[in-house]
Amino acid sequence: MAFGNFTKRELLDWLVDLTGAEEAYPFTREKSKDTPVIRHRRNQKMLALVTQKRRKTPAQPQTPTRTGRDDDGYQGRYPSLSHE
Repeated sequence: MAFGNFTKRELLDWLVDLTGAEEAYPFTREKSKDTPVIRHRRNQKMLALVTQKRRKTPAQPQTPTRTGRDDDGYQGRYPSLSHE
């Protein structure tokens, strides 16, 4: 299993097994109530906070202009996506 291919459950299980800690859900706000914390069993200090990025819509790649002027009046160079 590659590091970047963990599911949230696999990552939590791995952290708990590795550290001997416990999984907790201390947050009460609706937005973060499903955010787990891995903490020491003995002193309850937090070891890890596991978050997950939620996308509202699929990301659309934007192609920047190489040089020129944008609508805000900035004139100069822009990052290029090509390796020229």
